Amino acid sequence: MWPAPPGMADATPAKTRFVHAPAQALGTVKFIDRLMVTSIERVPALGRRCHSFLVVIALAALLLAPIARAERWIPVGVPGGNVRSLAADPSDPDRIYLGTAEGVLYRSDDAAVHWTRLEPGFPCRGCSLDDIEVAPDGRVYVGYWEVHGSGGGVAQSSDHGATFRLTKAMQGSVRALALSPSNPEVIAAGTLDGVDLSRDGGQRWARVSPKGHPDLRNVESLLFDPSHPRALLAGTWHLAWKTPDAGGSWGAAHAGIIDDSDIMTLTTDSRDPRPLFATACS
Repeated sequence: MWPAPPGMADATPAKTRFVHAPAQALGTVKFIDRLMVTSIERVPALGRRCHSFLVVIALAALLLAPIARAERWIPVGVPGGNVRSLAADPSDPDRIYLGTAEGVLYRSDDAAVHWTRLEPGFPCRGCSLDDIEVAPDGRVYVGYWEVHGSGGGVAQSSDHGATFRLTKAMQGSVRALALSPSNPEVIAAGTLDGVDLSRDGGQRWARVSPKGHPDLRNVESLLFDPSHPRALLAGTWHLAWKTPDAGGSWGAAHAGIIDDSDIMTLTTDSRDPRPLFATACS
């Protein structure tokens, strides 16, 4: 386990309950802390297609602030292709990374006004860059999987995406990543087989989800609970699950969600970390 940061109690997190909310109600969440956008049209190799989409809000607090009308959306590029992931650099909000389903990584240094295709950038073509996480010191982590194969893993860059090092200790079809807000050396990776955890910046990994669990697999999204440093939520192709103790135990976290929902994304608003937001399809 990793310790709680100074001043943060290591209490057991409250039970998570979800309620449905119309998509237009998310207008106040203009830039959520983890900018993760996955295109509705999935890569064929994913093997599943969602027929209906819904937005759900997990209420980790009793009250949710009033929500305004949806903001207006404008296209910002890059034109064409299949966008699988977006992430902003916490040390420079104008720096944004974009990953595609073809293994190409782009970066914008002026808040998406202009984009640069990084060269050599991510080294493996034919891979879907499903998740990007940026550490406070600027390190970039990419979770990826082979579109026409069974490989994949986690790649790390220390030069703003110009070059990458593939993490040999973590291999598999990685669909989701999450960095602990209390310790950026703690990284979670979601694969088709379960959830893995690294406590040393991606050097070593260990499986923390139960082996052979019928539902804790096909992990599509991950989120560390910002209010409880050892709590981790995992969104799968069959609902959401939660560990309060760094993988020591797991339980259901999908009260209020339509049964058999795919939990595509999990995130929180950095201005108020109490409500947890999820997107799902069923």
